[in-house]
Amino acid sequence: MSGAATGGSITLLAPLAGWSTPLDEAPDEVFATRMLGDGVAIDPTAGTLYAPCDGELLVVAASRHAVTVRTQEGCEVLLHVGIDTVGARQGTDFRYTQHRAVRCAPGMRS
Repeated sequence: MSGAATGGSITLLAPLAGWSTPLDEAPDEVFATRMLGDGVAIDPTAGTLYAPCDGELLVVAASRHAVTVRTQEGCEVLLHVGIDTVGARQGTDFRYTQHRAVRCAPGMRS
């Protein structure tokens, strides 16, 4: 993945265990058409989300279904869990162990 601020590269680890597939095969038009940027879809085989890189946890969605991490290079990485999860019982389906503005490292639980 290209670094936004430096023109370099950023290594992202898989944020959860599962099967990966090209983003255009995601069963959600917003992601499949890359409205929110490029990426990969993962069909999870486990229920824990981990930080994919060094960075800072910027945003935790109110419904807890998505977080954004800003890498040290300035690239913002969206980690979105599920399809049609925005209204997922106002966040009761998800719990997280970290809070906004926390520094994260690869493998840290989100």
